[in-house]
Order: sequence, then C-alpha cells, then structure tokens
Amino acid sequence: VYPWLEKDRATSTEFGCDFVRRLSRGVVPINYKIIMSYDEDEVFLCLSCPDEVLWRAAEHFELEMPLHGDHEHTKGGLMAREVYTDDCKSRFAPLSSLSKIKVMQTILESDAEEGGIGMDLHNSFQRKEFASYFTVHNEEEKAKLKKKWIRFQFFSAPLDEIAYYYGEGVAMYFTFLQRYTMWLGFASLVGVILSIALAVLNTSVSPDDAWNATKYDWDDSQPCPYEISEKSSKNDQEVGAVFAIFIALWSTLFSEFWKRRQAEVAYRWDVMDFEETERPRPEFFVNAELQRKPGFYAPGDYFIDLEDWPKERREEFHVQDEPVFTSQKTRTAQGLPLITILLGIVVVGTVGILFFKKSKAIAHSSTFTSPIGSCLNAIFIIIMNGIYSRVAEFLTNRENHRTDTSYDDSLIVKTFCFQFVNSYVSLFWIAYIQGSNAQIFGAYQTCNECNCWHYLGSQLAFVFIIQIAWGQFQEVGIPYILGLYKLYAENKNLQKSGEGATNISPPNQQSKKAPYPGVFSDYLEMFIQYGYVTLFVAAYPLTPLMAFCNNVIEAKTDALKLLSATRRPEYKGAEDIGSWQLVLDTMSAAASVNN
Repeated sequence: VYPWLEKDRATSTEFGCDFVRRLSRGVVPINYKIIMSYDEDEVFLCLSCPDEVLWRAAEHFELEMPLHGDHEHTKGGLMAREVYTDDCKSRFAPLSSLSKIKVMQTILESDAEEGGIGMDLHNSFQRKEFASYFTVHNEEEKAKLKKKWIRFQFFSAPLDEIAYYYGEGVAMYFTFLQRYTMWLGFASLVGVILSIALAVLNTSVSPDDAWNATKYDWDDSQPCPYEISEKSSKNDQEVGAVFAIFIALWSTLFSEFWKRRQAEVAYRWDVMDFEETERPRPEFFVNAELQRKPGFYAPGDYFIDLEDWPKERREEFHVQDEPVFTSQKTRTAQGLPLITILLGIVVVGTVGILFFKKSKAIAHSSTFTSPIGSCLNAIFIIIMNGIYSRVAEFLTNRENHRTDTSYDDSLIVKTFCFQFVNSYVSLFWIAYIQGSNAQIFGAYQTCNECNCWHYLGSQLAFVFIIQIAWGQFQEVGIPYILGLYKLYAENKNLQKSGEGATNISPPNQQSKKAPYPGVFSDYLEMFIQYGYVTLFVAAYPLTPLMAFCNNVIEAKTDALKLLSATRRPEYKGAEDIGSWQLVLDTMSAAASVNN
C-alpha cells in the first residue's frame, strides 16, 4: 500500500516503479494490479501468481509442500510434507491460500542470486517506502474456520484448521493456551475448595486471637511482635502451605506434560525439523557488516566455522561460503548497560510506591491505602513494560539475527527477564522484606495489622486484575476501535462523493484493520500470568480461578482478533514454543523453591 499524498508522491511513486520493474527479474513472473482507494489517499499494488507458476517456484526453491491425505504414510503425521518435484505432482495436495502465501513470500524475500526478487519488506516499510503490506484473507476458508472456532467450548479449538489457515506458529500458541487453561481448571478447583475451608476456619477465630491494635498498643512505627503476627495469619499460613505444595507439584507436572503435547502436534503438523530447514530473514542480508566465511549453520543457528580446513578438504565436503554477522555478541553486550539502568529504575520506582503506601499522609486510612498503592504499582508496571518492549525490540534488531527463531529467542530472553523483575518485585519485597520486620531508612518494614499474608494477597489480586483488564483492552479493544474509526472515515468520504460503502474493495477494507502483532505478546501475557499463578498463589488461592476465567475469554478474544479485528498475518512456522519452554521450566522450578 503506497501513500498518495502530495508530499510523499514523488518518493512513493519512484519506489513503486522500481518495485514493479523488479517483479519480472525473478525465476517466475509475478502479476500485479494497481487499485486506487476510493478516497484517493492510497494506491494498492496487488500481487498474485497463477497456480502453475507457484508450483514452478516451489520446485525451484525446493520448498516442502503438503501431500494428499492418502500419502500420509510417506512422512510425518496428518499434515505430511515433502520437497515438491513436478514429476510427482499427483502426490501433492492442491494449493491452499496459506501455501500460496508461503511461496509468494519466498519469491519476494529470496535473494536475486537464488532467483527471487530480493525484497526486504520489513525494512522497506520501516524506511516508509510504502505505507503497509499484508496478505489478503481467503473469505471462503476463513468462513469455514470461523464457524468452527467461535463456538463456545472450554477446552477445544480447531487446531488443525488454524495451522492450515494461519500456520503452525499461530496454531502452536493456541495449543499451549488450550492445554494451559485445562490445567488451570484443576488448580482452580483446589483453590476454591481451600478458600472455602479458610473462610470457615476464620469464622471460628476467638475474640482473644483476633487482631486489635489498641489492645496490643502497637502502631506501624514499631516492629510487629512475633506472637501478634503469628495469631493474625495462622490459618492463612496453614491453608497456604497446603496449596503451595499442590502448586509446586502442579507446575512441575504441567511443564513435563506440555513437552509431550508439544511433540505430538509438531509430529502431527510435520514441523519437527522446521528449524533445520528455516529460511534466513531478509533483514539479515542488508547489514553492511556481513562477512562470508566457509562453514555451515547447525541447529540453533550456530555457525560452524571451517576456515581453518584445507581448501581440498572443504571442496571434498562441498563446504560453501555463508554470510556471517560477526558483531552479534558485541552488540548484545552493548545493550546490557541500558537494560541494567531500566531494571534499576523499576526497582527504585516500585520500592518508592511501596513506601508511599506506608507514608503517614495516608496511613491513617488503611481501607484506601492498599488499593491506591496497588493501582499505582499496576500502572507503573504497564508503563515500564511499554517502554521496555520498544527498547528490547530495538536492541534485538541491532543484533541482526539470521532466522526468525533465533530473533524470537533473543527477544524472549530480554523481555521476560525485565518483565519478571517489573511484575514481581513488589510481591517479593512484601514477602521477604516487608514481612521481616527489617528497619530500612529508619522505618520498620511491617504490614497492615501485622499480617503480611493478607497484604501480599491483596497486592497480588489488585495488580493481577488490573493487568488482565488492560491486556484485554490493548489486544482487542484498541485494534477494533481503530479499525471501526478508519472504516467510518472512509465511508464518510465516500458519502461525500456519492459512492456507497459496498464499493470498497477487499484490499481497501482490510487495509483499515490493524496489523496482527504476532503471538509474542500473547505468549508473554500467558507466562507473566503463569508467574502470578505459581509464585505467590499461596497468599491468594483464588488466583488460578481468575486466570482460568480470563483464559476462557482470552481464547475467544484472540480468535476474534485474528478473524475480525486485524489483518491476516504473514506465515510463521514453528516446531515448538522456542525459548518460552526455558521460561516455563525456570518458572516451574522457581515456584517449587519460592512456595
């Protein structure tokens, strides 16, 4: 999509003409059609290829294509694939819209030396050479998927159909969400039972054991007497200990059973070797610091340098020169000081908010102190997450990763390490510092009514609920509202010109929707939630129930986001959840220790 504004017309037209000329340079010709938007502020360059041309491109680039159902036994599971050859065309399934997208992406992004167009769409978009780019929905396939997907079912989603239409990367996320939500159901049931038991036990507390600050002549300028803090939270600690043991076992079992489920769907979709055959990112090749060295890339995107081998031996094993970015480790190290500074800001800001909650200005009203401070903490978390997400993306782009998998893995590590501190530092402070009667800056770190158990639970509940509400609004509400506004503005312009809304072309309609942000933010939301559910759940046993209810809604809102609120995403394959598995194992181990 090119802007058609007076100030941008020269630049966009020049680049558009150059792009059109390059369409004929590949091994296969790409057809194009130019459409002007009805309000004449955009030009759509629609690309397409006949099926025969796409088959020829698939053979040239040695792409794996889906087989017919009666050839499942030849390789893999339900969605078996093989490298396409024209001699065996009868063995392959007809081209689906996703297969066409994969082939078109390969043609556009492959280097000219390989027979492609050599287009780096992402960088061209960043340089504002065009306004946007996206793939168009196949309305027939989408309607069939929508009919199955939107039905209200707790633990069931048409995973095969999602993989068939959107790709394995999107389908793997929904597989994880479905399995995680099912396991949350078990934890929720136990949490509800223990919460009821705790309520019954607390109703039987005698007046002598109940908290009374006047009776004990205590205020928050003094350390809590040991016997008082013990009486005020005895039942909570006993019930919490039982739930903590359960969650420690639950988190460990979930992590192990997920690995099994992940392997099942990877086999079923025939992507168990996806990372070995993954094509490089177009952004990788545009870096001026690339060097060519003899060697090869091993699984995990590690380069095996064979420059020291004798030339005769390299020729014997057909060792080729591969592009290598040698400055990647240096650039990773350069980003560490900035990350450290942001982490320091998070710790200082969070501790400041917690001290504010204890300040004399509002300490006289404990009814309002906790909610106000918890809301401020939740808002601070959201703001810092928004700032850091852009910093992490900038730093990861500088590292110039070769494949999407290695790029995502690096981004996952950076983002989660920061968000772990940002999301949980207040809870760790309350649990280990504020409940220790330690004296910091002349003030004793105590909790309301000498009961840090209740204080921790209320902090967890407030922060968790606010983040859930903001996450849902950010994921679905904002893209949907923006899409409606853009369509409203388009219709208004059409009404002025006497045209009807039905005359808006499908590319024009879909261009008004927000781009799909990918599954990274969805995974991040789930794993931050997983930390709230496992790390401090003993203080608030109803956390799994809130997470379960959220995820039931999340499954449907994520589906609506893909089907209605955003454009169709680019194809992203996946054989697993990547470095999120490391995060899951680490969080499960931390939950066992912390509880």
